[in-house]
Amino acid sequence: MEKKYVKRLIEKWWDVYNDESLILKPCSNTKIIKAGVCLLIQQQQELIQEVTYEEVDEAVKDMPNDKAPGVDGFLVEFFKMHWNEVRQEVYEVVVFFFQTSKMKKAWNCTAITLIPKGPDPTTVKDYRHIACCTTVYKVIAKILTKRIKKKFIGWIMECVTTVSYSLALNGGLTRPFPAKRGIRQGDPMSPYLFVIAMEYLQREMSTLTMQKEFKFHPKCKKLGVTNIYFADDLLMFCRGDKQSVNALQDTFNKFSNASGLQASAEKSSIYTAGVPQHIKEELINLTGTD
Repeated sequence: MEKKYVKRLIEKWWDVYNDESLILKPCSNTKIIKAGVCLLIQQQQELIQEVTYEEVDEAVKDMPNDKAPGVDGFLVEFFKMHWNEVRQEVYEVVVFFFQTSKMKKAWNCTAITLIPKGPDPTTVKDYRHIACCTTVYKVIAKILTKRIKKKFIGWIMECVTTVSYSLALNGGLTRPFPAKRGIRQGDPMSPYLFVIAMEYLQREMSTLTMQKEFKFHPKCKKLGVTNIYFADDLLMFCRGDKQSVNALQDTFNKFSNASGLQASAEKSSIYTAGVPQHIKEELINLTGTD
């Protein structure tokens, strides 16, 4: 990419990224959170126990060797090859985090690398991005994912809120900038945090069955299915009438307000069968999808 084009692209993206009006203020419902299975006191205590050498050793051992390095340039292979020399220092760094709940900026600075989706990429849409975290951060995240009291939540939030990014372009890194939304692809914790967020959605969607306006999709009533999801792809089901679709949409909006996650209208579609054309058009207008 030409440097002038990259600079203009970053400046335009930066303005959108920092637009405070686009940042949702999460407002979760404690009743929804408590509606499902919760951790026992003993399980909560296990999450915040002291870190051991064995946990650090296992975290490093479990990391694959073929992952791209973070901004520090150190591959996982380096740590494994020289583990006897660096083990104590890495352990002290990890323990510092768990004792103080403080994350050094250098540990949590992330390189964003653009990967072409296909041959001859010409626009930004032709690339996908990956986040390359430092090995030290990955060790901390690995330990967290294998272990939710307030202290544990503090560790998680320190990892999530202290993230900074540098774009890897033309063989170099841009000036770091703070992360303000979303979680990183490539972060060992991200899949687990996403599953927790989607569990909130599942519990929110379960309240639909108690709403008189909502009617099940004819093929889903027997099993009581309102939605299924795989990763970030979500399918929601209801009868093809305005009342049911309204109830479904309102429930999803509650989830959006609680989590800060929103559906992409451009990537969303509505599918109907046996629904009159005028009703179908009303549902499309109601949902803002195709």
